[in-house]
Amino acid sequence: MSATLDALKFQKYFGLTAGTPAPLFKVPGHTHPVEVFYTQEPEPDYVEAAIRTVFMIHRAEEPGDVLLFLTGEEEIEDACRKIKLEADDPVNQDSDSVGPLVCIPLYSSLPPQQQQRIFDPAPTPRTPDGIPGRKVVVSTNIAEMSLTIDRIVYVLDPGFSEQSKQKVYNPRIRVESLLISPISKVSGQQRAGRAGRTRPGMCFRLYKEKDFMNGLEEQTHPEILRCNLSNTVLELVKLGIKVSVYMRKIQAPIDRLQDLVRFDYVDAPADAVKALVDKTHCNCAMYTKSLTCNNESVVHLCHRVLEMKCN
Repeated sequence: MSATLDALKFQKYFGLTAGTPAPLFKVPGHTHPVEVFYTQEPEPDYVEAAIRTVFMIHRAEEPGDVLLFLTGEEEIEDACRKIKLEADDPVNQDSDSVGPLVCIPLYSSLPPQQQQRIFDPAPTPRTPDGIPGRKVVVSTNIAEMSLTIDRIVYVLDPGFSEQSKQKVYNPRIRVESLLISPISKVSGQQRAGRAGRTRPGMCFRLYKEKDFMNGLEEQTHPEILRCNLSNTVLELVKLGIKVSVYMRKIQAPIDRLQDLVRFDYVDAPADAVKALVDKTHCNCAMYTKSLTCNNESVVHLCHRVLEMKCN
């Protein structure tokens, strides 16, 4: 399982009896020590601070590639453009003081051929006896746990991620919002670990140590608790999964595995599902011009809604 998952939660969920968690087997991996640095004061513009830190590393630190985490395609492309412009500045072209620098973006919508560039070696020195080049990978949280990039020695962590920019759905007011929020502590630890895969590394967190210790959540909220489940629930009802609120007249109880409301979720989206059930019931009543709806009416409505590609 991923290092960012809450192992205790899954132990309890898969336990055979209440109060007896499932066994947990830990397979330790070999990692090198990572030195972590924090800023003294909050950074008003974390992208500009990250770019400054990239060139501070490039001019002052030992050879090794850099991994910078940013929140999405637009931000990554903008940062890469600025890094390339500064790398082309004559000050950074002196073969006696700095090596060449190449910047590579990484995000999910990038074509696979371009994503593979992150595995290319760093550029060679400008002269036979010159200073080795350096590769800077600017990535979303794809590089946090989905893959490992060799030769990463320096990690820059602004404290935000693509995941925290995903849509967040409020089932009570039925509004979906795009929010930017800090990463979790576990994500911060996972990012720092990227720097210690092949040799001792450094992680530069562009926020204060106090903010990391006291201001971040321990774990990232599961996506099932944050997203709009409308189409997912409609599709499940269409496939025959029951909703207990519409089955009150049936004498035989419904199997929990076949009931969207009472299903034994790892993280139960109770409010979201119940709000969606109420919403579907109202729509069903309007559609059938009746104050009550049975399961067959709901299934029929779900078919119509899905056919029209709406929710």
